[in-house]
Amino acid sequence: MKCFAILALFFILLGVPQSADGLSEQDLLYPTTGHWGEVRSVVHAPNQDRVVTAGEDGSIRVWSTVRPSLLRVHSVSPRALSHLTLHPSLPHAAVIENSGSSRPVLSVWNWDTGRKVFRTELQTEPLSMAYSPNGSFLVFTIESLNSVVIVSPETGEVLDHGVQRTGIASYFTVSGSEATLMAYTPGNGRFTYYNIEDGRVLQTVNSESHLENLTILPNRRLSVAQRGSDLLLVDILRGGVLDRVGIPSIRSIAVNERNSDIAVVHQQNGRYYYRTWYIHENRLQEREQLLRELNRPPVLVAFFDGKSLVASKDGTLSYYFAQSRYPRILSSDRRLPVNGIAYSGGQLYLQADDTFLQFSGLVSASTTDLGLSLRSLSESFLSFPPEGEYTVHGALLGKLWFRRTDLPKPHLYQLRTEQDSTISASLYDFDSAIVGHQVAMDRILIETEAGQVLLWDPALGMVEYTHSASEISAYAYHPVHGLSIGTNSAAGSGRTLVHIDPSTGETVPLATPAFITTDIVFSDETGSLYALGLEQSTSGMLYTRLDRWSGPGFSVHENLYRTLGADWSARLAAVPGTDTIWALPATGRIQVWNHSGKLAVDSGDEFYVDLGVYGDLVYTIHRSGAVSFYSASKAEKLLTLYLFRDRAWAAITPNQQFLLSAGAVPEDYLVLVSERTQPDAQYPATLTRFRLPLPALPASHEP
Repeated sequence: MKCFAILALFFILLGVPQSADGLSEQDLLYPTTGHWGEVRSVVHAPNQDRVVTAGEDGSIRVWSTVRPSLLRVHSVSPRALSHLTLHPSLPHAAVIENSGSSRPVLSVWNWDTGRKVFRTELQTEPLSMAYSPNGSFLVFTIESLNSVVIVSPETGEVLDHGVQRTGIASYFTVSGSEATLMAYTPGNGRFTYYNIEDGRVLQTVNSESHLENLTILPNRRLSVAQRGSDLLLVDILRGGVLDRVGIPSIRSIAVNERNSDIAVVHQQNGRYYYRTWYIHENRLQEREQLLRELNRPPVLVAFFDGKSLVASKDGTLSYYFAQSRYPRILSSDRRLPVNGIAYSGGQLYLQADDTFLQFSGLVSASTTDLGLSLRSLSESFLSFPPEGEYTVHGALLGKLWFRRTDLPKPHLYQLRTEQDSTISASLYDFDSAIVGHQVAMDRILIETEAGQVLLWDPALGMVEYTHSASEISAYAYHPVHGLSIGTNSAAGSGRTLVHIDPSTGETVPLATPAFITTDIVFSDETGSLYALGLEQSTSGMLYTRLDRWSGPGFSVHENLYRTLGADWSARLAAVPGTDTIWALPATGRIQVWNHSGKLAVDSGDEFYVDLGVYGDLVYTIHRSGAVSFYSASKAEKLLTLYLFRDRAWAAITPNQQFLLSAGAVPEDYLVLVSERTQPDAQYPATLTRFRLPLPALPASHEP
């Protein structure tokens, strides 16, 4: 039987959170979690003593090479980043943003300030990308007969050039004069040299086909590459293979610009290795004394300032000194990501992997007057059935409700009481299998396989109302304002949004240009209905729109926003007792609306994947698994909570004040990232002293 431990913590802080000494507006606190997910690119900027990384988490991070440490964190996209390349003289980083479900995006960012230079959508993901040696243009290749694309480094505008009909080029390099481009086409194994301006073919060299991981050595004459399970040394001017070494399951290849050493990380017999070669008389010779076994699956290797950096699949960055056999850890993913939230009876429950935390008394007024009481349930266990995976889905009637996530169709489970902490399937039988459900005020809406939405009262164990419709896509309920159901008219339902009075069964169709409704909420104060949906224009373009219906019979219809693209994952949340609605588009940036229009809210540089409301607090779950809390009435951020795998936690406020779990050492969980380019005597960029949280109150004072 699976037992999910409920972590026992106790911490009380009343009044103003404490802060680090000597911070200016240019100094930011971050949790020491490093990249989460794979690091897709590592590039050394030798002129600035920096290493820049980009990864699956959508962030660009800048590291010092003098004393390896984190300098900058820029969350630039809700998508994974790859193909990172740096401008040779400006602090500009070009990356490809790719979600896998939509078109890739080329974006360029100032990696010093985090400001966007430009962002442009592409038709297909590039195969390779790099700036020209002087930074005059940016080049990438795509899977096309005209594979080479050259764009402006300032605007992304496509520039005219003569290199046409190359065939699919997986690799290229530009000469130092920026007049010549060499492209490698793996289909025929040719290195072809072109005059960039007029497209003249200057030289064609036949070599091996299907080379991967091509990396040119500093002499610009030789290259190393991978072909299957072989490491090859190739003469790119003559095309000949000078040497080859058998290496199974190569993951990444890198060349040291200082001495032309070649580093390879690979897998063999279930183990992972870092190996180094050098070139002697045009032959590959291994430095056997530098054979290193890795304890994590590697994804890439790079060199900087005589050191080598290995990025692991779990996001860990390790570096080696030239002759060292053992690594030093630069950063690792220490997150305990939150994947479920529920609120019941003044208690906030966070589910993070196999841990549940209970927060109580989170009371907000402003960022300078914050009261927080955090404690868990007493040491106990949540007992799940032996099969399946479960995520908390909501809270109702003093019970937590769960969905089983490992089945194609969700099943409804409940935690009966605090005294009986068994998670079990609901005892109530329905006429058809459950395919979806949501906790709605004091009811649960249940969608069945038969195309019905059931308004179910769990206190009485009875279905109060049933509405039948085909292709149901969204639903919402309010005890005063009624029931609303959205459908997909593209599948033949004929209308996408209806309002129902459950007491009379009266149904009112609501006119909308959307062909599908994706989310619905009611305004608690006015009864206005807000709905997200997708609209298709006459030209076939898809738009995401947020609409509001108000007035008698929902007769007044307003469009609040209409944006290009199909945003299937957008979310809505209504603030109780107000006419305020929080919206979370797939861009991950929060929007807030009320009867007056759009309100300003600072979501920082994070991207969010879920949001919800309880009382005057709005919570948002980051892509990274952290949770931010906002004052719903004032639309201002209060704090961001980070959980760590060792069960410690840290919270950071927008003005860089922090809270820590009892016994946690600040330097172990927080890092100061200074945006200042020059030292400031008045505000020294250091965290030499932290003010720790107040000690826990004695048991007699527990709330």
